[in-house]
Amino acid sequence: MNIFAIETSTDWCSIAFIQNEKCLSKIEKQIPRKHAEKLPEFYKSLNQKMSLDKINLDAVAISIGPGSFTGLRVGLGFAKGLAFAKGLPIVPVPTLQTIATGCDIISDEFTVLLYSH
Repeated sequence: MNIFAIETSTDWCSIAFIQNEKCLSKIEKQIPRKHAEKLPEFYKSLNQKMSLDKINLDAVAISIGPGSFTGLRVGLGFAKGLAFAKGLPIVPVPTLQTIATGCDIISDEFTVLLYSH
């Protein structure tokens, strides 16, 4: 399964190409309040690197919060436009689940916290 993933709920803007649950390429940068400016550039760069236009994507995954309201709107808008243009489903992924997935879990229970100013 080929998935294009977008994460814009925090100060970090991240995109990735995932194939069969393995991240083959990603771009991520801490850019507070610049997601709308940089997300299209990140996509163009990843597209050139991975030739995404030649790959049959199966879905677009997008973080859905909690997080920055504006960041989420930027990410969701980009995901919706890309999915519509390519005829792909959108897979919503809770932000806290995304963070938890990247952690080395050492017990059965743990808590994920997201700083909110």
